[in-house]
Order: sequence, then C-alpha cells, then structure tokens
Amino acid sequence: MPAVTGVWLPFLKPPRGATRRGSATGADVDGAAIHVEETALTRLASSEMRQVVGALTPPSALRRSSQGAPLTRAASAALGETTEIEMITGGLPPELTYSLRRELPPDTSTAEQWLAVDATQLARYLTLSDEVLYRAVSHHHLLSYVWKSDQEAANKAPLHRLTQRFNEVANILASALVSTASLTTRAALFGHFINVGHALSKLGSYNALMALLASLGSAAVHRLKHTKAKLHPKLIAKWEALAALMSHDGSYRSYRAALSMARRHPPFIPYLGVHLTDLTFLGDGNKDVLPDGQINLSKRQQVHTVLTSCLSGRSVRYPFASLPGLAKLLEAAPRLSEDEAYAKSLKIEPRGKPPPT
Repeated sequence: MPAVTGVWLPFLKPPRGATRRGSATGADVDGAAIHVEETALTRLASSEMRQVVGALTPPSALRRSSQGAPLTRAASAALGETTEIEMITGGLPPELTYSLRRELPPDTSTAEQWLAVDATQLARYLTLSDEVLYRAVSHHHLLSYVWKSDQEAANKAPLHRLTQRFNEVANILASALVSTASLTTRAALFGHFINVGHALSKLGSYNALMALLASLGSAAVHRLKHTKAKLHPKLIAKWEALAALMSHDGSYRSYRAALSMARRHPPFIPYLGVHLTDLTFLGDGNKDVLPDGQINLSKRQQVHTVLTSCLSGRSVRYPFASLPGLAKLLEAAPRLSEDEAYAKSLKIEPRGKPPPT
C-alpha cells in the first residue's frame, strides 16, 4: 500500500524516490502513474516538476476512485477562487502542499523552454487562465453592451480583463518568436505554437486560439517569410485550417458553426469579441419599443440567443489542472512593444538579405 503522504505523478520516466508504479487509466495522461513519497517530492528537480500533469491527488482520494486512478476534477473545481498553486494542490495533505510550494529556480522564457512544454499542456494552461476570467462574466456584464447604465464601467470590467489577457497572450507569443535569433529554432517554435493552436481548438478554447492567431498574424511575425518557409507542409495546412476556423468571412460563419457544436459538449470558451459586436449592433440598431407602442420582443429574443451562446460554456468546468511551472514561464516572458518587436523582426530577417542561421 503506498504511503499516505505522497502523490501520484505521471512522469515520463521514474524520478528519484519513485516507490510504486500503477496504471494511469482514467487519468487525463498517457503512460504510468508513479507514486512519490512526500519526502522524495521535496528532492524533485525543477525539470521533473514540470512533467506533472493533471490534478495532483492524494492516495486517500485515489482509493476512493472506482477506477483506481488519480482524480482530476477536484483541483479544477477550485478555478476562479484560488491561486494557480492552490488550484494544483487543492485537497492535498498540508505537508505535501508545503513541498509543492517550495521556490523553484527562476525561469527564463528561451525558445528551448517553450519547446520543452508539451503543446497540449501549454494549451491547457492558456485555457484554464481564460476560464477563470470567463467565469467571472455574467449576463449583466454582457447586457451593458445593449442597454447603457450609470454602472457601465463597472459592468464591463470583467470583459476588459479578458480583453487584456487576450492582448497579453498575443504579445507574449509574438515576442517569443521575434526574440529567437536562430532560424531553425524559430521555425520549430512557430510550428510548436501552431500545434498549441490545434490543441486549443480541440478544447473549444476559442478566445486563446484567436489570441494565438493574432500573434502569428502580427506585423512583426507576418513578415518572417524565411521562418515560415521552413515549416512542414502539414503544419502549414494545420495553420490554414485554424485561420479558416476563426476567419471573419461571412460574419465568422465557421466559428459560429463550431461554437454551435461546442454548445452540445461543454465546456468551451467563446471568442467574446464576436458576440460583443453582436450585442452592440442589437442595442444600437433596434428600438426597445415598436412604432405601435409594443415592446420589441424580437430584440430581446435575439439578445437572449447571444447571451446563451456566450455563457453556456460555463455549465461544466474543464477536468484538468495545469503544470506548476507554466505560470513562471509566462511571467518571465518578454513583452515587447510593436516597435520593439518589429525592430527585432528586421534584425533576425533583414530585408533583401538571407537570414542568419
């Protein structure tokens, strides 16, 4: 029987202190789940810590699982009410939580470190970060785009925070690309971000997906033709499919169709920019009262349809947690202004000259 003070970690290879191996069936990971005692956990290397996936569940909860596998929903249930570390360690014994809170070596966001993070895990982190902000949005926040009030600024605050996060993610990813001097490494990182976008689409995380596509389409990144020339045709096809999915053609026809499918299988996070435009149009272009004095019920029905599309993704939480080290990776990432990013872009791929390898 495994020790009480320990944790099941699905490592790629057994770290020091692994005492028992078991099936990971039922966990949201591949491979073997390895039980690590609390005392051994304090000796895990930073690189080993970053291999942790899913929620970290104590053996007592593990024994309650009918499938004998680590549970994943418990930690994600704390989203929106706890810090990321608390989200990951929720429900663990105090001594084990203390071990996970220990200070890790500071991260620097080099391209190699971005590439070391599995695309699915990075997509999950971006999704969970957006989910916290998305769940803070309610009907009255959205209705402020239809009917104005004295509390308009306060009502729009949660939506502004989601917009700020969108811009931050787009800036971080674009900055990472133009800050990578090596052409080969930069092309690998570009392809890696495309794979992250593909994972985001599978998760129904459309807000983060649009932010990623915005970074790849920014002026500083768009001009990197030598970088894009090194991408595998399959990656190019995947990128084009993502761009088509989120294209504004036909009033975002493809995105709206995908969102309609996602509503049958929540959770999902919509790209709210589309729906806020819809609400603004409904508010400004339709009167509340018809010429005959009757209430414009059609307007209210259309508003209700938009609200349902926006908020029904909150009915279910995402059943996974994020890697402990990813918050630090993004915190340490450079955030360049548009002028700085473009200057770096010109440096790594000068006009009319072959790029440095």
